[in-house]
Amino acid sequence: LADWQSVNPVYGRTVNPYDHSRTPGGSSGGAAAALASGMVPLELGSDIGGSIRFPSNFCGTYGHKPTYGIVPLKGHTFPGTDGVDIPLAVVGPMARRAEDLSAALQVVAGPVGGGWKLDLPPPRRTKLAEFQVLMLNAPGLPPVDSEVAGPMAALLDELVRRGVPIKVHEAQLPDILAAHEAYLRLLNTAILRGMPDARPIDAHAYMDLLDAQLHYQQKWERIFGDFDVILAPTFSTAAFPHTDEPDWGKRTLRVNGQDVPYASQLIWAGLATWPGFPSTAVPLAKTKDGLPTGMQVIGNLYDDRTTLAFAEALQREGLAL
Repeated sequence: LADWQSVNPVYGRTVNPYDHSRTPGGSSGGAAAALASGMVPLELGSDIGGSIRFPSNFCGTYGHKPTYGIVPLKGHTFPGTDGVDIPLAVVGPMARRAEDLSAALQVVAGPVGGGWKLDLPPPRRTKLAEFQVLMLNAPGLPPVDSEVAGPMAALLDELVRRGVPIKVHEAQLPDILAAHEAYLRLLNTAILRGMPDARPIDAHAYMDLLDAQLHYQQKWERIFGDFDVILAPTFSTAAFPHTDEPDWGKRTLRVNGQDVPYASQLIWAGLATWPGFPSTAVPLAKTKDGLPTGMQVIGNLYDDRTTLAFAEALQREGLAL
């Protein structure tokens, strides 16, 4: 848990079906590996720091991080950890086909008991050529390996050729780096809660974070007035080799021949996690070594059916794996 690998002393290491020397991702890496190897047709994962999207990216499968709060966490956490819902954390479906994500979400989303009913809005569009698309391009984001950026650029060119309205720069983007710092503070609070050495956060600081989260959502909602979906990398690389280094601060990833900090990849997770937005991981291509790579499709709050519809359209048109 709490890693982009899947290994523990009881069951051992889970490997990537495409290359056993590499990670399937985590913490839902076993789910993605089972899907990619044909063991199961459908899976559930959890995501607070990319744990649905990153394994999907590494194993060439589809995964959906739902809007925060629409899928109950009850029954997903292990005994002894069930309490109030964890801030930022979601449970969502994983599958080999985009359309299966929609079917699964229909089943798992909604309240635990009575009293209210979830009624997600229909997709804004269903035909690929009708989607209004923003390709995220903001300063300060981590470098992306050419074998990840290349397929995304090729997709962009093909969408333009097909007449899809696309913009690659938006001057009114919120401050993503400042939001990332706030995301990390709340993420660490959620993950470290109850641990012996954890530093507690006071109620005032917690409410300040929730205020910052709301203001960030509101800024993005204005962007989503002009765009249906936002496309961004899921991770800067394809699946990386297993590592047993326990200290994240000492881990690195190779991106275009250069070492980058391991934890830098949290910014890709936080793009959708911090504001609570839905995000669908879509496999696009394979590297020269045969490893899957992909992107994430981000939508506005409760526009889960829109990101799923875009993923389905890409797969239907042969533009995704």
